[in-house]
Amino acid sequence: MLGSDDNSRKRAERVDLQLARRAIDAVLPVRSKIGDWQMLAARLRAEHQHARDDAQRNKAAVAARGLLEEMAAERDMLRQRTAELPANVTDNGHFVDVMRAIDTVAIAIVDIAAWGKP
Repeated sequence: MLGSDDNSRKRAERVDLQLARRAIDAVLPVRSKIGDWQMLAARLRAEHQHARDDAQRNKAAVAARGLLEEMAAERDMLRQRTAELPANVTDNGHFVDVMRAIDTVAIAIVDIAAWGKP
C-alpha cells in the first residue's frame, strides 16, 4: 500500500511555523505577566492622579519605580533567553508584540515613577 507508511511518519513542520513556535515559547513567561502589569499601571496612575497629599503620590511613585524595575529585569531575561535564537525568530510578530507591550506599559508610568525624584 502506498499510503500506509504515512501514518507512521510525522509530517515535517513548516519552517515559518517552527519559528513562530520558538518565538512563542520564548515570550510566553513574560507575555503572561503583561496583563497584570497593565492593570497595576492603571491603578498606580489613578492613585497618583487622585492622591490627596504628597505622601500618597510618593507611595504610587515608589510602586511605579518598582514595577519599572521588574519589567526591565523581565525584558533583560527575555533578551538573554533569545540571544542564541536566529534573528528571524526575534523579528517574529509574537516577540515584537511582547516587547512593544512592555514599552507601552513603561511609558504609561514613567512620569509617575519620576515624581519626587530630584
